[in-house]
Amino acid sequence: MAKHNRETTLPGERLLAMGEREIGKGNLREGAGLVWRAVMETLAAVAEGYGMPCRNREEAVKVVNHLDDIAMPPPPGEFHYTYRNLMAFSVAETYREHCEELDEFKGTEFEWDPDEYLLYLDSVRRFIDSLNHYQKVDTAR
Repeated sequence: MAKHNRETTLPGERLLAMGEREIGKGNLREGAGLVWRAVMETLAAVAEGYGMPCRNREEAVKVVNHLDDIAMPPPPGEFHYTYRNLMAFSVAETYREHCEELDEFKGTEFEWDPDEYLLYLDSVRRFIDSLNHYQKVDTAR
């Protein structure tokens, strides 16, 4: 009988959980950085399966565009689904921006309330889950 081993995690899961904890503690810059690293770790694992590099943001965008290119076509009139991965990636990338440029956002319309970091985290979690489906990772032992 196969047992689920909690030591085996999908790419990005551990970093995402760490990021969520840091954001919950109020360490917004560190938490946002961990969320971004979780996305990049997951994208790198997916990219490897397609023989694509994913070492930086530019390569990540190419991977995301490739995933959108190979996705099932959207229903008629549902154009926005065509770029589903790219839209999800742009939400995730906001965490990178908040990690790297948090001081520049202070007092501007780009500054998030602490609650917003957790609000958008659900979108990132769904994106990471969908990326892990591309890999068809079997965590059962």
